[in-house]
Amino acid sequence: MRKIFYTLLILIVALIGLILWLKNTQLVELNFYPDLRWEKPLSIIVATAFGCGILAGWLFSLVGRLKVGLRLSQAKREGQRAKHEIEKLNHGPVPSPSRQIAA
Repeated sequence: MRKIFYTLLILIVALIGLILWLKNTQLVELNFYPDLRWEKPLSIIVATAFGCGILAGWLFSLVGRLKVGLRLSQAKREGQRAKHEIEKLNHGPVPSPSRQIAA
């Protein structure tokens, strides 16, 4: 069900983008600095801004996912250490073969 929802959502966004592209072909000039200007159709400028927003959101979420991944790996290591410590405490010290007394 979720896959169908996301597929429909992507199709709707793509359709809106297509309509925007077809209806807004007039040239727009963006001036960044006195020497730097960008003259493109409005639909290209909107799509570029939209893409930059998606990229920025993905990069910010990537940082969060990396932090969570690091915490998870640290917690797994601590869990393994605790497990080994519990096993040591449950089994007690293992006598070495040289100290065993033959009867």
